[in-house]
Amino acid sequence: LNNSHFLDKVRSDSPEILDDYTVISGVGIQSFSADLMKAVSRKPIDYNKLNSFLATCNKLNILLKIDIILGLPFETEQSYFSGLNYILEYIKGTDHTLQLALLQVLPGSLLENMASRYGLIYSKVAPHIVLQTATMTTDNLAMCTKITGLASRIINSALRSCFFKTKSIVQCSSIELIQKIYERVISENSLRNIKFIKENSIDDDYWGGEIFSDIPSEFLYNIMQNIERGI
Repeated sequence: LNNSHFLDKVRSDSPEILDDYTVISGVGIQSFSADLMKAVSRKPIDYNKLNSFLATCNKLNILLKIDIILGLPFETEQSYFSGLNYILEYIKGTDHTLQLALLQVLPGSLLENMASRYGLIYSKVAPHIVLQTATMTTDNLAMCTKITGLASRIINSALRSCFFKTKSIVQCSSIELIQKIYERVISENSLRNIKFIKENSIDDDYWGGEIFSDIPSEFLYNIMQNIERGI
């Protein structure tokens, strides 16, 4: 077994990886929701143009940091996961970083002024993360934070290639596979005291840091191997 599978925090912003790329750039997709784009006076995502852009980035050896935000107005659990599925397919076989963030409603911001219109309920203390929206209940959003955190944990690590190999074998979507992994993680007795399981929801500070030590790579790798074998 190759120990590189079990590096707990191999990121695509590691210096030795960055040396291989011509340009490093951020892409603020944030959401694929057409309703949201209309509400903020932006054009909806043109998938043909996006596909062309992403293909060109690969051709020109450009490393991307792709931003997706959870908890935006008009976003539903279904539309959020649909967008995440789409972008995960593009990330397959690349070193691009998936930057997943939980929406913050900052004091004095335009979003704060529009919060009541969009049904945004959020923490009044920093970091002011969204807790519920008009289209996502508190429970829906909390579950989305768990799946999002697990996606970030796997995709932004050396487990990425293992994940897509397992996905290919079991022939399911990326989100469906992450949900299968999630069910096995929360049923693991040895992990019962970690924040991922104890807390009702998690935030991007956690899934960008502590989750890497809380849920070991070897454990996740073994889960994926068992899913491949139908165990």
